[in-house]
Amino acid sequence: MNPRPSFVECGKFLGSIAKKKQYSTVVSLCNQMNLFGVTHNVYSLNILINCLCRFNHVHFAVSILGKTVKLGMQPNDITFNTLNNGLCIEGEIKEAVGLFNEMVRRRHEPDVISYTTVINGLCKTGNTSMAVHVYKMEQNGCKPDVVTYNTIIVSPCKDRLVNDAMEFLSEMVDRSIHYNIVQRNGW
Repeated sequence: MNPRPSFVECGKFLGSIAKKKQYSTVVSLCNQMNLFGVTHNVYSLNILINCLCRFNHVHFAVSILGKTVKLGMQPNDITFNTLNNGLCIEGEIKEAVGLFNEMVRRRHEPDVISYTTVINGLCKTGNTSMAVHVYKMEQNGCKPDVVTYNTIIVSPCKDRLVNDAMEFLSEMVDRSIHYNIVQRNGW
């Protein structure tokens, strides 16, 4: 009888399949891992969550978060960021904001990706004022990057709030954060 592969080996294998965008294969293999008693870790569960989100099954991905906690594992920033991105892509902004708040409640420090993901989701659903509120992330020690600025500048332009957009642009330039022609074309 051959020994079972370690969860590290399984995680690497799942990751390589996910990079090839074979999301349904990853989901199937994760189910088979469970049947064969191979233990998951947060890394392999994050891969599964990512694949479910990309496969448009974000609510199954959210249930994996519950499973992660139930198994005594601590979800990490990647877990929360991946789920938030999946929720935002599917237009589940209220759930994404709730998950963001849950992340903070669990004492995870949101990073620029966490903030920008929620800001982007809010902007794309017309919640620019809420996005501007979330944008004040510097109060929590997180500095916006060029992607954050691009996101927060484009939305007011679409809402014909050009003065607000110009304020963000001016702030971005004052901080020596440079935009490029590709970003300007988004306006």
